[in-house]
Formats: sequence, C-alpha cells, structure tokens
Amino acid sequence: MFLACLFRIFVWFQRTFDNMFQSMTNDSHEKFFISVLEDYDPDLDTYVPEDAIFIEEWRRGRHVRRRVLNTGQRIVDYKGDPWAPVVVPWIWIGDTESKVDLTEALSRYMVADNLITDLLETFFPNSDFKVAYIDPRTFIEHDFPAEGVRIRALNAAR
Repeated sequence: MFLACLFRIFVWFQRTFDNMFQSMTNDSHEKFFISVLEDYDPDLDTYVPEDAIFIEEWRRGRHVRRRVLNTGQRIVDYKGDPWAPVVVPWIWIGDTESKVDLTEALSRYMVADNLITDLLETFFPNSDFKVAYIDPRTFIEHDFPAEGVRIRALNAAR
C-alpha cells in the first residue's frame, strides 16, 4: 500500500513538471483559414470569406485550443484567455448515422464564445450527416441545432 501511494505521488510530480516544462518551451499561437476553394491571408482579411472558416490556435505543450469564426464574421483579436475553463455542452457529440465520434476532435474548440456551426460541415464535407449530442446534465440525446452551440465560460452567467 505504501509503495502504491509513493508511486502515485511520483507520477503526479512527473506529470506536473512535464506539463510545466512543456508549457514554458512549446507555447505557440497562429491564425489560419480552412477553405477548400482558395488560400486566404488572416493578416489581410477583415471578415471571414464565404467559403472559409477562420481558426486562431494556441498550443501549450500537447494541449491545443482553437477559436473559430464562421463565414461573414469580423476578424478581431481575441480578448479572453483561451485556456480559461468552459462549460462543455455535451458528453458525446457525433454523427448518429455513421456513429463517428467528434467529442475528442471538438475538445480543442472549447474556447469561450466559440459558436460551433460551420465547423461540423468541415468534418463531414459533401455528405448527408445527422449530428447529435448528449446533454451532460440530463443524459438525453438532442439533435444539433441549426443555429449552433455557443461555448460559455465556466463563470459566465446563464
């Protein structure tokens, strides 16, 4: 029992120091567009073009956070902390027809004020898909709303 506790403490220290070291050495920030038709320059465009999605990405070690702006939205600097805790609106999200699980793929988009809409079409281009999610409070499956789902900060008022 003593050795098991000692091992757990050792593993905790190792992970803590690994995360601290990685966060000090591997931080990065970049902006880009996802588009199938054309390459756009995020430094020149002020609005997201009609056929594109704007992504602002932060990396801290192995961890990634992405802010997403959809077609027609104005591109402005992000004022918040991309690493701030958020309310995750689902415990599972995916295509109910093909059973493709998008939960892990969308976890990097859990940044306050993100509106998850057009991004799903990027995951399922030119296909007939039916995205649903399971609510973490009720465990009830819901169809993904056409207007999308807004990611809220953990401390934000409802």
